[in-house]
Amino acid sequence: MKKILFSLLILFLFPNLSLAINPKPQEIQQLIRAKKAELSRVKKGERGVNGYAIYGYKCPSKLITGKKRIDQCFCGEARVKVLMDEINALNKVLNRLKTASSNKGGFSSIEYGIDRMGHDYKQVDLKVNDPKRCMQICLSEPRCKAWTFVKPNTFQGPRPKCWIKDAVPPPSKNPNCVSGVKTRSTVSPRKNSLGCFKDDWARDLGGTSFSSPDMTQEKCISNCKNKGFRYAGVQYGSQCFCGNSYGKYGKSNSCNMKCSGNANEICGGFWANLIFATGQNPPLPSPNARRLGCFKDQGDPFGLRGRDLNGAAFPGWGANRGAPVTVEKCISFCNSRGFRYAGVQYGSQCFCGNSYGKYGRANNCNMKCNGNPNEICGGFWANDIYELRSSTSPGNSSKLRPKSRIHTGKNLGCFKDNPNRDLNGYFVSAPNMTQRKCLTICGNKGFKYAGVQYGSQCFCGNSYGKYGRANNCIMRCSGNSRETCGGFWSNLIFEVH
Repeated sequence: MKKILFSLLILFLFPNLSLAINPKPQEIQQLIRAKKAELSRVKKGERGVNGYAIYGYKCPSKLITGKKRIDQCFCGEARVKVLMDEINALNKVLNRLKTASSNKGGFSSIEYGIDRMGHDYKQVDLKVNDPKRCMQICLSEPRCKAWTFVKPNTFQGPRPKCWIKDAVPPPSKNPNCVSGVKTRSTVSPRKNSLGCFKDDWARDLGGTSFSSPDMTQEKCISNCKNKGFRYAGVQYGSQCFCGNSYGKYGKSNSCNMKCSGNANEICGGFWANLIFATGQNPPLPSPNARRLGCFKDQGDPFGLRGRDLNGAAFPGWGANRGAPVTVEKCISFCNSRGFRYAGVQYGSQCFCGNSYGKYGRANNCNMKCNGNPNEICGGFWANDIYELRSSTSPGNSSKLRPKSRIHTGKNLGCFKDNPNRDLNGYFVSAPNMTQRKCLTICGNKGFKYAGVQYGSQCFCGNSYGKYGRANNCIMRCSGNSRETCGGFWSNLIFEVH
């Protein structure tokens, strides 16, 4: 927890710095709520969830009784001070991460559920129930520094109202309000960009990536072009992602961070790529296949034993070794033999199988195909994997594609996680996550363990516990509020049955 808070504080002080942890605003808000809840418990004398202590008593003068007993005493005053400092630091970080919307007059954050009371010099009765109209009024007036939109049929009457301010008042929570703070920028995105697009853990541009303290748009574009990718995306001021498709998470309006290597350029934003075409035009894979991403491989270097895709290989290790390989040729080869997945590797290898991902994701699928230098064919011990949507072969029977079944499991406890994931075989996030849903996903992909995290995330793997136990698996599942689905950087782990 201390490491996370320290990283967030550094993020606030140095917004263009690339950290191992890349939190979302929702994650910061959740952590603030957890800290406030703990602060309330400490002030009441509660110690965690298993015991109670008198707030402010002198350690170790006595332990108090109550319904449960604690195993050690602690100093309430010191903990209160630490919690308040952490909450203040987190609120500063959260303000940095607010989504920004661009306009000719500058930029304005949009703060949902926030009221900024005071410093009003103008009030407008709006005809439309849209906070962005209030934001536009502020952006059009040089005097305006902040604004607050009040929803209709609430505490200020039946019509929506807009309050324009000549200073920035402190924020306060109010579910009936939306506010914003205006800032100005002379920096604009490159004119020939394809736009700003959302990103997620399963990257929108999934080919290869790197970070640089002197990132520029041209540096990212050149890097992706030299590796044969169609598109380049700059993100978070110092990050670059490459791929052959983009846009699966939709458009974003938060590309507002300056490039770490050129303050006159924009390099995306928080979980947002500013995307460019590189000029490379590798042929797209067959419409009968869908790219799933880059995954690690291991096993026999001259055979299929231990391989992630262990069904068949082309051209193999015999007389045909060195034959030209392309993405389309690999897809066709695996499809004709009735397999569910095809993977190209090391520029010249093709593997087939009916499951994948047991060794986790990779980020080094950057080698050009020996049969077509405009295509990418995986990397060193890394498969670029495609899901085959149909097959023309009679061998592609339902026996090769067994129906999934619902899995159950044994609760093994709460364990810490880290950006280098504890369960690193497979990941999915869902707005309706439950313990059973995660167990079923991991079980049907052949993994031994399933871990639910942060209420809506599911991780799979064949080992766990390398970061030790945690005690904050307290978040409700997004798909069942009666269950807990881990916590902030903590997995509630199950053994899959």
